[in-house]
Amino acid sequence: VPPRRPAVPAALPGGPGSLPPGVGALLQSISSGTPHGSTWAANYRSLMCYRGVHWDTKVPHLYPPNPSLGHWVAGQRRQLVLMLRGQRSSMNSRRRRCLDAVGF
Repeated sequence: VPPRRPAVPAALPGGPGSLPPGVGALLQSISSGTPHGSTWAANYRSLMCYRGVHWDTKVPHLYPPNPSLGHWVAGQRRQLVLMLRGQRSSMNSRRRRCLDAVGF
């Protein structure tokens, strides 16, 4: 018997692959700041596509359809830990809010 998929979280009215409320404006502000910001926003959108298919954000490190996505997710988790420890990190509050909004 295949595992049951969890119910779509109430925070994502459009389904698991859609952007949570308020995240679109955050992504716009992130992507318009620097070239790194636009790359980050593109990777976040790829994460939303992954979430739409798999219903979670646990991207394998070597995800065959998009190998760089797994590396990016691992990097974001590392940066989040550094931020939480008060160490130098590329994670900022806007990026963290985007990730928190999807249960990262």
